[in-house]
Amino acid sequence: MALVFDTRAFFTQGELMSTRAIFFDADGTLLDFNKAEKEALIKLNKWMSTGHSLSDFTRTYHEVNTKMWMELEEGQITAEELKTQRFYRFAKIMNSNRDAQELSDFYLAALGEGHFYLKDAPELLHTLGNRYPLVMVTNGLSLVQQARFKALEFDKIFHKILISEEVGSAKPETEMFKRGAEAIGMPLGSEILMVGDSLTSDIAGGIAAGISTCWFNPDRWENASPFKPDYEISNLMELLEVLES
Repeated sequence: MALVFDTRAFFTQGELMSTRAIFFDADGTLLDFNKAEKEALIKLNKWMSTGHSLSDFTRTYHEVNTKMWMELEEGQITAEELKTQRFYRFAKIMNSNRDAQELSDFYLAALGEGHFYLKDAPELLHTLGNRYPLVMVTNGLSLVQQARFKALEFDKIFHKILISEEVGSAKPETEMFKRGAEAIGMPLGSEILMVGDSLTSDIAGGIAAGISTCWFNPDRWENASPFKPDYEISNLMELLEVLES
């Protein structure tokens, strides 16, 4: 039976807070996925022995991987297909005879070993965890995310962790948002705030689900997309100011 949280317990009587729960994205928002990926690709390049430079190896992988994650977000492929097909395409471009499943298994194991916080993330979670029910909603592969989240003891921080591969639905689809709200006993609405770095998955998904959104934009990119967040921050600790405004 799922636990239902009384969100009123997180606020003192008379405290006026428009946000009563926070949903977080993982990679690029709380965790340094780029660092984890870089270390995993270094290991993979050495293991494959393709003869290509690390820069060419990494660039080619990123081109293939980015395209396939876009296909996943658009519902063209499943997470299971992504895991092996990206390495089938990648190996073909790199003229490697390595088996796609073997490449996938090696890479995912290496990636799961990379669990690095972004600046200020631990302090932010410690502060917010005492005030709000927190829910993790991440587009990711279960094997990788579970290993990283276990190492960081996320089960002690988040009331619910939702991984797209396990849910069978990826942001910007609204299923994970619905399940997150159900897990904390709240209806979807503006009292839930989604915080993430992706306009096309986190912000678009939050808007579609009818909840408030905050775009984490550390590089201060211009938002040329049709998805307009309610708030925008360039460092994580600015979220505290948003919540107090």
